[in-house]
Amino acid sequence: MIRIIIAEDHNIVRSGLRHFFNTVPDIEVIADTGLGLEAVRLARELRPDVLILDMDLPDINGMDAMARLANSGHAVAILFLTMYDNPDLAGQLMKAGAKGFIVKSGEPEELVEALRKIHSGGIYITPAVRDQILQSQFHTVPGQESLKDLSQREMQVLLKVAQGLSNAEIADRLCISEGTVKTYRHRIQTKLGLKKNVDLIKFCIKQGLISQ
Repeated sequence: MIRIIIAEDHNIVRSGLRHFFNTVPDIEVIADTGLGLEAVRLARELRPDVLILDMDLPDINGMDAMARLANSGHAVAILFLTMYDNPDLAGQLMKAGAKGFIVKSGEPEELVEALRKIHSGGIYITPAVRDQILQSQFHTVPGQESLKDLSQREMQVLLKVAQGLSNAEIADRLCISEGTVKTYRHRIQTKLGLKKNVDLIKFCIKQGLISQ
Protein backbone atom coordinates (compact mmCIF):
# COMPACT_ATOMS: atom_id res chain seq x y z
CA MET A 1 0.00 0.00 0.00
CA ILE A 2 1.29 3.48 -0.94
CA ARG A 3 0.40 5.96 1.82
CA ILE A 4 0.14 9.55 0.59
CA ILE A 5 -0.63 13.08 1.79
CA ILE A 6 -2.07 15.69 -0.58
CA ALA A 7 -1.12 19.37 -0.15
CA GLU A 8 -3.20 21.43 -2.60
CA ASP A 9 -4.89 24.73 -1.79
CA HIS A 10 -7.80 24.42 -4.23
CA ASN A 11 -10.51 22.52 -2.38
CA ILE A 12 -12.18 21.16 -5.51
CA VAL A 13 -8.89 19.80 -6.87
CA ARG A 14 -7.93 18.30 -3.50
CA SER A 15 -11.34 16.69 -3.08
CA GLY A 16 -11.21 15.35 -6.62
CA LEU A 17 -7.81 13.78 -6.04
CA ARG A 18 -8.93 12.14 -2.81
CA HIS A 19 -12.04 10.76 -4.52
CA PHE A 20 -9.98 9.43 -7.43
CA PHE A 21 -7.38 7.75 -5.21
CA ASN A 22 -10.15 6.04 -3.26
CA THR A 23 -10.75 4.00 -6.43
CA VAL A 24 -7.10 2.86 -6.64
CA PRO A 25 -6.58 -0.26 -4.50
CA ASP A 26 -2.88 0.19 -3.71
CA ILE A 27 -3.01 3.90 -2.78
CA GLU A 28 -4.29 5.31 0.53
CA VAL A 29 -4.78 9.03 1.22
CA ILE A 30 -3.92 9.35 4.91
CA ALA A 31 -4.36 13.16 5.08
CA ASP A 32 -4.85 16.26 2.98
CA THR A 33 -4.40 20.00 3.50
CA GLY A 34 -4.38 23.33 1.71
CA LEU A 35 -1.40 24.78 3.63
CA GLY A 36 2.33 24.21 3.35
CA LEU A 37 3.10 24.37 7.07
CA GLU A 38 0.31 21.92 7.80
CA ALA A 39 1.71 19.62 5.11
CA VAL A 40 5.10 19.72 6.85
CA ARG A 41 3.50 18.93 10.23
CA LEU A 42 1.41 16.09 8.83
CA ALA A 43 4.37 14.59 6.96
CA ARG A 44 6.47 14.65 10.14
CA GLU A 45 3.74 13.01 12.20
CA LEU A 46 2.31 10.49 9.74
CA ARG A 47 5.44 9.65 7.68
CA PRO A 48 3.73 9.05 4.31
CA ASP A 49 5.43 7.22 1.47
CA VAL A 50 4.84 10.21 -0.82
CA LEU A 51 3.75 13.81 -0.28
CA ILE A 52 1.92 15.30 -3.28
CA LEU A 53 2.79 18.98 -3.04
CA ASP A 54 1.57 22.03 -4.93
CA MET A 55 4.30 24.58 -5.63
CA ASP A 56 2.21 27.67 -4.83
CA LEU A 57 0.55 27.44 -1.41
CA PRO A 58 -0.92 30.33 0.64
CA ASP A 59 1.58 30.29 3.53
CA ILE A 60 4.89 28.82 2.34
CA ASN A 61 5.85 27.61 -1.13
CA GLY A 62 6.50 24.00 -2.01
CA MET A 63 10.28 24.37 -2.12
CA ASP A 64 10.31 25.78 1.42
CA ALA A 65 8.09 22.95 2.62
CA MET A 66 10.47 20.40 1.11
CA ALA A 67 13.48 22.14 2.68
CA ARG A 68 11.83 22.23 6.13
CA LEU A 69 11.19 18.50 5.99
CA ALA A 70 14.75 17.75 4.90
CA ASN A 71 16.30 20.04 7.52
CA SER A 72 14.24 18.46 10.30
CA GLY A 73 15.46 14.99 9.43
CA HIS A 74 12.03 13.91 8.18
CA ALA A 75 12.87 13.46 4.51
CA VAL A 76 9.78 12.39 2.56
CA ALA A 77 9.50 11.49 -1.11
CA ILE A 78 7.86 14.52 -2.72
CA LEU A 79 5.87 14.64 -5.94
CA PHE A 80 5.23 18.19 -7.14
CA LEU A 81 1.91 18.85 -8.86
CA THR A 82 1.80 22.18 -10.69
CA MET A 83 -0.08 23.94 -13.47
CA TYR A 84 3.12 25.07 -15.20
CA ASP A 85 5.04 22.86 -17.64
CA ASN A 86 8.30 24.64 -16.93
CA PRO A 87 11.42 22.50 -17.48
CA ASP A 88 13.68 24.89 -15.53
CA LEU A 89 11.35 24.77 -12.54
CA ALA A 90 11.21 20.98 -12.76
CA GLY A 91 15.00 20.79 -12.93
CA GLN A 92 15.39 23.06 -9.90
CA LEU A 93 12.92 21.06 -7.83
CA MET A 94 14.48 17.72 -8.76
CA LYS A 95 17.95 19.11 -8.01
CA ALA A 96 16.65 20.20 -4.59
CA GLY A 97 15.49 16.67 -3.79
CA ALA A 98 12.02 16.15 -5.27
CA LYS A 99 11.22 12.71 -6.67
CA GLY A 100 8.56 13.75 -9.18
CA PHE A 101 7.09 16.60 -11.20
CA ILE A 102 3.65 16.41 -12.84
CA VAL A 103 1.63 19.04 -14.69
CA LYS A 104 -2.01 19.36 -13.60
CA SER A 105 -3.27 19.24 -17.19
CA GLY A 106 -2.32 15.56 -17.37
CA GLU A 107 -4.56 12.55 -16.80
CA PRO A 108 -5.20 11.18 -13.27
CA GLU A 109 -3.68 7.86 -14.31
CA GLU A 110 -0.33 9.62 -14.68
CA LEU A 111 -0.36 10.34 -10.96
CA VAL A 112 -0.84 6.67 -10.22
CA GLU A 113 2.06 5.78 -12.50
CA ALA A 114 4.26 8.41 -10.84
CA LEU A 115 3.38 7.31 -7.30
CA ARG A 116 4.13 3.68 -8.07
CA LYS A 117 7.44 4.56 -9.70
CA ILE A 118 8.50 6.81 -6.82
CA HIS A 119 7.42 4.23 -4.24
CA SER A 120 9.63 1.66 -5.97
CA GLY A 121 12.64 3.98 -5.73
CA GLY A 122 12.48 5.77 -9.07
CA ILE A 123 11.74 9.32 -10.18
CA TYR A 124 9.03 10.64 -12.48
CA ILE A 125 8.75 13.76 -14.64
CA THR A 126 5.85 14.49 -16.98
CA PRO A 127 7.15 13.24 -20.38
CA ALA A 128 6.70 16.55 -22.22
CA VAL A 129 8.64 18.40 -19.51
CA ARG A 130 11.30 15.69 -19.37
CA ASP A 131 11.81 16.04 -23.13
CA GLN A 132 12.21 19.80 -22.78
CA ILE A 133 14.82 19.27 -20.07
CA LEU A 134 16.77 16.94 -22.33
CA GLN A 135 16.55 19.35 -25.25
CA SER A 136 17.78 22.24 -23.12
CA GLN A 137 20.96 20.29 -22.40
CA PHE A 138 21.91 20.61 -26.07
CA HIS A 139 20.26 23.88 -27.12
CA THR A 140 20.84 27.08 -25.16
CA VAL A 141 19.61 30.54 -26.05
CA PRO A 142 22.09 33.33 -25.08
CA GLY A 143 20.52 35.89 -22.75
CA GLN A 144 17.37 33.86 -22.19
CA GLU A 145 15.94 34.29 -18.68
CA SER A 146 16.19 30.94 -16.91
CA LEU A 147 15.95 29.34 -13.48
CA LYS A 148 18.42 26.58 -14.21
CA ASP A 149 21.51 28.60 -13.24
CA LEU A 150 20.17 29.56 -9.81
CA SER A 151 21.29 27.71 -6.70
CA GLN A 152 18.73 26.29 -4.30
CA ARG A 153 19.34 29.14 -1.85
CA GLU A 154 19.00 31.70 -4.64
CA MET A 155 15.69 30.11 -5.58
CA GLN A 156 14.47 30.43 -1.99
CA VAL A 157 15.45 34.10 -1.86
CA LEU A 158 13.86 34.78 -5.26
CA LEU A 159 10.55 33.29 -4.13
CA LYS A 160 10.51 35.40 -0.99
CA VAL A 161 11.36 38.58 -2.91
CA ALA A 162 8.47 37.80 -5.25
CA GLN A 163 6.18 37.34 -2.25
CA GLY A 164 6.97 40.90 -1.19
CA LEU A 165 9.17 40.16 1.83
CA SER A 166 11.80 42.70 2.88
CA ASN A 167 15.49 41.85 3.21
CA ALA A 168 15.07 41.70 6.99
CA GLU A 169 12.11 39.33 6.73
CA ILE A 170 13.94 37.09 4.26
CA ALA A 171 17.00 37.03 6.52
CA ASP A 172 14.82 36.03 9.48
CA ARG A 173 13.02 33.28 7.53
CA LEU A 174 16.24 31.77 6.16
CA CYS A 175 18.38 32.40 9.28
CA ILE A 176 20.98 34.43 7.39
CA SER A 177 22.15 38.06 7.60
CA GLU A 178 20.60 40.95 5.68
CA GLY A 179 23.94 41.45 3.97
CA THR A 180 23.84 37.89 2.69
CA VAL A 181 20.31 38.43 1.39
CA LYS A 182 21.51 41.50 -0.52
CA THR A 183 24.34 39.45 -2.02
CA TYR A 184 21.91 36.74 -3.13
CA ARG A 185 19.57 39.33 -4.62
CA HIS A 186 22.40 40.85 -6.62
CA ARG A 187 23.43 37.41 -7.92
CA ILE A 188 19.83 36.60 -8.87
CA GLN A 189 19.34 39.86 -10.74
CA THR A 190 22.64 39.40 -12.56
CA LYS A 191 21.88 35.82 -13.60
CA LEU A 192 18.35 36.63 -14.74
CA GLY A 193 19.19 39.97 -16.31
CA LEU A 194 16.52 41.73 -14.21
CA LYS A 195 16.99 45.03 -12.37
CA LYS A 196 13.79 45.80 -10.45
CA ASN A 197 11.61 43.96 -7.94
CA VAL A 198 8.60 44.28 -10.21
CA ASP A 199 10.56 42.49 -12.94
CA LEU A 200 11.42 39.68 -10.52
CA ILE A 201 7.75 39.32 -9.58
CA LYS A 202 6.66 39.22 -13.23
CA PHE A 203 9.37 36.65 -13.91
CA CYS A 204 8.17 34.43 -11.03
CA ILE A 205 4.57 34.60 -12.26
CA LYS A 206 5.70 33.70 -15.78
CA GLN A 207 7.74 30.78 -14.49
CA GLY A 208 4.87 29.45 -12.36
CA LEU A 209 6.58 30.07 -9.03
CA ILE A 210 3.77 32.28 -7.68
CA SER A 211 0.22 33.02 -8.79
CA GLN A 212 -1.03 36.42 -9.92
